[in-house]
Amino acid sequence: MNKLRNEQGYTLIIVLLIITLLLAFAATFMATSMNHSRQEQTVEAGNQAVAAAEMGVQYFTLHIDEQIRDAFIKVRNDVIEPMIGQLDMCLENGGSYGSVQCSNQEEFDAYIRSIISESDSRYREEIQMLYPESPTPGDPASTKTFQPDGSEVRFYLSRYIPQPGDTPDEIKLELTIAGEADERQEKLMTTVLISVPDFIHFINDDDPEDEDDFIKRDIYEVLFARPIAHQKCLPLSSLTPPYNCNLGTSTFGELIAADSSGTLLPKLNVLVEDFGTAVCRDKNCTQNLHGMTIYAGTSEEDVSVMEQNLNKLQNFTLVQEGTLDFEKNANNSDANFIVGSITSEGNLNNIDGYILVMGNRDGTGTFDFDKNFKTDSDGKVCLNLDGLSTIDGNYNTGGSSGELVYFSSQGKTFPGGARFNGTLEEFVEHCTGSPINLIEFTGDLPAVGTDNAVVEVRVDY
Repeated sequence: MNKLRNEQGYTLIIVLLIITLLLAFAATFMATSMNHSRQEQTVEAGNQAVAAAEMGVQYFTLHIDEQIRDAFIKVRNDVIEPMIGQLDMCLENGGSYGSVQCSNQEEFDAYIRSIISESDSRYREEIQMLYPESPTPGDPASTKTFQPDGSEVRFYLSRYIPQPGDTPDEIKLELTIAGEADERQEKLMTTVLISVPDFIHFINDDDPEDEDDFIKRDIYEVLFARPIAHQKCLPLSSLTPPYNCNLGTSTFGELIAADSSGTLLPKLNVLVEDFGTAVCRDKNCTQNLHGMTIYAGTSEEDVSVMEQNLNKLQNFTLVQEGTLDFEKNANNSDANFIVGSITSEGNLNNIDGYILVMGNRDGTGTFDFDKNFKTDSDGKVCLNLDGLSTIDGNYNTGGSSGELVYFSSQGKTFPGGARFNGTLEEFVEHCTGSPINLIEFTGDLPAVGTDNAVVEVRVDY
């Protein structure tokens, strides 16, 4: 009985059991704590990776925003401004310049559309080339690394695909931005929508196709148009481009004496009241006018009278809507005359250059030679018979080696002359050897547009 009550050794067993339980609890707690710590690290790495990807979205979209402005500048410099310049030259040259045609509203509008189309295509090409279509991860061009709180994280562009937008005026960019932290990677799918900017605009007309900006001018108005001159021809040192000047009471002799080098005279457009008075004074006449273009008189009623012999007149072009009256001979001339009417009491033999007699709009002009006129090998006499009511002259057909040609839509003829088959405009071009532009553009050239592209960013988490 006493043996059964002996409790020695039980305490040790109980202590060992308690220790075992404590160790088991401790191991379980430590395992749980370590697992929780790993989970927190994983979550933190994931958060950092997402944050890195978000920073990548901000970085690349900001970069794209800057780059599309550079793209617009390239398009402006390489496409818009040169094409507008070609259009300007086309209008200045009568409707054609190289491959550019702009002689009417239809051609003008078509070229405007080509500017917009070419600009749009080039702009999209520039956007396409911002990044490779499939950037290589780790490529320095698309990777940024930083170290917040001592840990290294980075982001990079893993995909860049330009696509057509939802509307023709949009460009869509599909981007995949990857963020990495402690070997944890997160990707954000990003859509960037770029509105195409306005490449050109019209200052005074938002829609250039609303009305016709081209008018056809009267051929007399074009031929006899006098340049505007706000300066006197003398002294020459005071003249500024475009060198349109009024001769006033001076003479061509005085003008030539003032330019000893002769370099400025061919650039001059000289306005005079009476060509006869300006070319001759006190029987002292100037024959060589050094390439000047001279505009005499202001209307059909004005007359320039040559009272002296003017033989060997050369090297100038005279434009006079009124009448050129030779009272004496003017043989061996090598100059160009565009006149409304011409009368002569002397001879005009061996004419080089050309004489274009347009008559008047109402058909009352005069071509009246009391004696002979004869063309030399390079000479032309061109008569618009429809503008003339008095037509009289003895053309020396036997001694002439040049050309006498006339135009008439009314069946008129001139003895010894050849009828010109074509329009009056073509007749004038044939005689002068230069194109004549009757089409006037009254609208405005387009101006370079503004970089008003809008960037919209959508991020898919």
